[in-house]
Amino acid sequence: MPARPPTFTQPWIVATMHDRRGLAEGLKMKPGQAADLLELRLDAFPERDPGLLKKIQDASLPLVITARHPAEGAVHPLNVQARRALFQQFLSHASFFDIELRSLRSLRSTLLDAQAAGTGLIVSCHDFRSTPTIARLRDLARRAADAGADIFKIATTPSRPAHFFALLQLLEERPGNIPVAAMGMGPSGRASRLLFAQHGSALVYGHLGSPQVPGQFPAKLLRQRLGEAMASA
Repeated sequence: MPARPPTFTQPWIVATMHDRRGLAEGLKMKPGQAADLLELRLDAFPERDPGLLKKIQDASLPLVITARHPAEGAVHPLNVQARRALFQQFLSHASFFDIELRSLRSLRSTLLDAQAAGTGLIVSCHDFRSTPTIARLRDLARRAADAGADIFKIATTPSRPAHFFALLQLLEERPGNIPVAAMGMGPSGRASRLLFAQHGSALVYGHLGSPQVPGQFPAKLLRQRLGEAMASA
């Protein structure tokens, strides 16, 4: 398992793989190119794909492994038993697991296995309709920290200035004293990802292959735009 740096001196770019073309692109990627981490969306691939585990063994970049909850954007809905089995199958190849806050109780055995293996934990929340209030965001972040998260990830759909201010405030406060990764989806998604990266977001996500949610940059373009944004900050 690749080593995990303990702190963030700048945002890490995460390139998501959720289709065959994206998987092929990610497995060819070398350190220092478009991304710092690869995210493998197990919910986007057939539930039992014996070739997938073998393929990802060739990855040169650290892997974030996730099997998304059906209520938080899963490509193919998987029940908790199937998700638990997939996490276990890919545990030895993961630098991080991404598990939703709502799933921490049902996937408790997965969390314990990850802790025993030294696998990092990203605790995530996804809101495809709006953006919670700052009070709600603080509560979510603290609950993630209490659960042992290394990073709290929040993806929302901002549609007015108050939403951006709430997420910027969350990045500034860092409730629970853990790194926060904030990003927007929808029409303002791209601009939000650059804005939040400038204000301390630990992770910035771009896609490989086809986009999976509105507002994502292609990973290679994200690297370019993020460099420009950070240079002007």
